Amino acid sequence: MVFRFRIRLVDGIFMPEDAQVERVMDVPGSFTVEDLVKEILDSIEFDFDHLYSLYVKGKEYAGAPCSAPAKERCRVKLQTIALNKGDLMTLVYDYGDDWQFEIAVMQVSSEKAFGAKLISSKGKVEQYPNLDEYGMDEEALEREFGEMSDVPDDDSAEDFFQEGGLPEGGEWTYTMPPELMDAAFAYKKAKVWKKLWSRDIFAIRFSDGEIGYISVMGKEGEHCALGVYCGDTGFRSVWALSFEGAGSFYEQQEVFMRQDCVQLILDNK
Repeated sequence: MVFRFRIRLVDGIFMPEDAQVERVMDVPGSFTVEDLVKEILDSIEFDFDHLYSLYVKGKEYAGAPCSAPAKERCRVKLQTIALNKGDLMTLVYDYGDDWQFEIAVMQVSSEKAFGAKLISSKGKVEQYPNLDEYGMDEEALEREFGEMSDVPDDDSAEDFFQEGGLPEGGEWTYTMPPELMDAAFAYKKAKVWKKLWSRDIFAIRFSDGEIGYISVMGKEGEHCALGVYCGDTGFRSVWALSFEGAGSFYEQQEVFMRQDCVQLILDNK
């Protein structure tokens, strides 16, 4: 079985207004949902390094590259989804940049194929454009994302290097204690993310008496990490992120970027 798909890129934060990006490709029914997503991204020269969701007939197939998708949903083969000519699907890739694709089933045949084949290609867009070329100078960024008063200027950044931040030259001389490395591997072995959701916040008391609030990430299929939020400020930031909601997309991004948090991230090997 072979499916012929017409894929149109219809939206994204960095999507130029006049961009017309379309691909037509043949994909074997033996391909999985994740195989299809990867082929689509490859066809427009996007890196496959973010979360995604494919919506088919009211069902969501959500996954992440380089990790086992929740309940193996993204390893479902296309031929088992019962796609028909005229069906429409939506792919949302990279929940931050919010790239959105419209996928139409143009044809279903009983032919055999062992790989995807690009039939036609139209248009191109950059996944990570140069902001200056995109017209996003500092003033435009402030209009788009809000005030940037907290972003240090060049002078304050230089002060950081000279006054106890990074040493001059910008190289760290810190050596990780073996106990900390041992603890990281013990955490990985325990696989706590299989037991707790990121919203299952719990607290510990540090040796100096301060309270740390812990969030375990990984059960939803996103990056595997352990977040430590220290004191009242840390608690407010994790509460805002997990429970309050932040309104618009840009307000949510602001809350996300302002977390008062230290993370251990287990990524690749």
